[in-house]
Amino acid sequence: MVYKLARSLYGLSQSPALWNDTLDESLTVFGWKRTQSDPCVYVYTSGNIIVILTVYVDDILITGGDQQLVDQKKKELTDRFEMTDMGEVKRILGIDVQRDYEQGTLAISQEHYVNTLLERFGMQEANPVSTPGYGAEISTNQPQDQILGPTDKKNYQSMTGSILYLAQCTRFDLSYAALQLSKACSNPAQVNMTAAKHVLRYLRGNPVLPIVYKRGQFRLAAFTDSSFGANPDNGRSTTGYLFFLAGGLISYGAKTQTLTAQSTVETEIQALSYLAREAV
Repeated sequence: MVYKLARSLYGLSQSPALWNDTLDESLTVFGWKRTQSDPCVYVYTSGNIIVILTVYVDDILITGGDQQLVDQKKKELTDRFEMTDMGEVKRILGIDVQRDYEQGTLAISQEHYVNTLLERFGMQEANPVSTPGYGAEISTNQPQDQILGPTDKKNYQSMTGSILYLAQCTRFDLSYAALQLSKACSNPAQVNMTAAKHVLRYLRGNPVLPIVYKRGQFRLAAFTDSSFGANPDNGRSTTGYLFFLAGGLISYGAKTQTLTAQSTVETEIQALSYLAREAV
């Protein structure tokens, strides 16, 4: 006996794409326009009023300059889909959000996520360290007797994935360390596990590092720097960059350079080139 589904079911491989198509179709009907720079961000305009909506699977944030218009757009969505209005955002996707209307600031951090992470890996009582980096870059070519077994390898990959999520969301201070840890995910050794636990020890002593945005400081600033030939396997350098807007970080990261530089001048030029591309 064969059954034909009338609609998609939760858990099927095509379900996420079908949900995204359904949501996008409804938002388009309601007058929202998807941005070209980010397919998960929609904008609705009415005169001089702008309302912005962001989507992460089925978690939605909406904000705008007119509360009545925001309420109207929310009602359109709740009439179309079964949704729960959770009020002003306090935490979403492991990111804590705090607003101070008097001071005109908005701060995002991940203290709760960090504490949960430390507890999950049994590092909540670990001795703190002052820096996230374990030292010089670690070679991916390690002795065979130092390679982690299947269980430890899975734990390492889980640690690294959690650290990467922190680095991508708010913890800019982990960008370089997360980059180094991710290089060894396919074949980690004991030294890589020690480096991952070193990052957790750093988080034990520094569980909160908020990014704060301030009203009236709409100025873009960018910074970049690079190492020189620090990779022990191929001699390549690493670029680090930061973009600030409204007093807080909006983009940052660490990236291995694609070319092997012959001098510090070459590494700096590559870093500036990447910064310019990111700015555009």
